[in-house]
Amino acid sequence: MKSQEIAERYYAGFTNGGDFAGVPMADDLHFAGPMMAIDGADEFRQVLGGLATQVKSVAIRHQVAAGDTVVSVYDFDMGAGAVPMAEVLTISGGKISGVELIFDQARMKPQG
Repeated sequence: MKSQEIAERYYAGFTNGGDFAGVPMADDLHFAGPMMAIDGADEFRQVLGGLATQVKSVAIRHQVAAGDTVVSVYDFDMGAGAVPMAEVLTISGGKISGVELIFDQARMKPQG
């Protein structure tokens, strides 16, 4: 499976009820984002599954795949308005091995 196809499966997981079972992830996957860091595919899948139940939409603006790296810029909407995000997926051996998420975390806080 090509890196772009793996990325497409990953983003589809957010809008198909949190089903990330078909997304190949390395056991030693590392996630780094502004609000947390996670080591291990099992924990990452668990966090994604819980998050996905709150997601209204993920709209990809731009996506570039180069070798084992896929960079995506997208709008992530959990019902309080879309938040622009950028994410770098590193693919190793046909599995996601690294995820770096970048966004303004102040935009994720409840408005009011």
